[in-house]
Amino acid sequence: MMKNEFVSIIIPTHNREDLLPRAVESVLTQTYKNIEIIIVDDGSKDNTEELVQNYMNKHENIKYIKHEKALGGNAARNSGIRAASGEFVAGLDDDDEFTPDRIEKLMNNYSDEYSMITSRSLKVTKTNQRKTRFKAEIDLNDILYSNIIGNQVLVKKSVIMEAGLYDEQLLRSQDYDMWVRIIEKFGKAKMMRDVTQIIHYEHDNHSPNYRWNSFKGGFAFYKKHKYLFNRGQRKRQLYGILRLQERKVSIRKLRIFMSPGTIKPIMKYILLGV
Repeated sequence: MMKNEFVSIIIPTHNREDLLPRAVESVLTQTYKNIEIIIVDDGSKDNTEELVQNYMNKHENIKYIKHEKALGGNAARNSGIRAASGEFVAGLDDDDEFTPDRIEKLMNNYSDEYSMITSRSLKVTKTNQRKTRFKAEIDLNDILYSNIIGNQVLVKKSVIMEAGLYDEQLLRSQDYDMWVRIIEKFGKAKMMRDVTQIIHYEHDNHSPNYRWNSFKGGFAFYKKHKYLFNRGQRKRQLYGILRLQERKVSIRKLRIFMSPGTIKPIMKYILLGV
């Protein structure tokens, strides 16, 4: 039997009038109908506001929040969460899309035994498509090695509020940071094997500062949660940070990362470039 709790779906957006309709349409066509859509416009300078207004004229379950000044994706997510009327919240990036049955499947498989629920996604690039990794249950040890969960979940609003919302100071790993905090506080997460989200990378066109900001954000995440990591998790995290600086990592460097006693040399290499 389908659960019927109210779900708020939050779509932060910034200058994406060309891509936003795909995301919005994928929510409007959900088989689960007891939803609201909250679109948070983070200081867009294009025709996003007019586009959303046209949707609102046709659909009563759409809310629109406008940041007059761009505050960043984390602030936009937090504005949407605070405004949510639903017992549950789910996120969607403005360039991605849900399968029509995503919310129905997540709600029907949700259990209070878990802190949150997610599913596998399909990642689409210019050259290929691949499904994300599956693990039925994700505990703190699992998530500290890598972000198995991905970028979106369905979770009770009360849980995400108590966990402290998104960290607006992080430049990268914002979702990852949130999942670590939720699992640490509320326990393991559940994942469905089904693919219910499509993540699009075909249009990626990053600014020259993207890799540097990603590196800084990744290292900030590492420092924030360092106290939780065991030695193997620290190596895994630092190796990931190194890859944010270099597109390819040589076999020699990989062997260094996999050998014992390497955390201090790795830190020196990342921070000093030596």
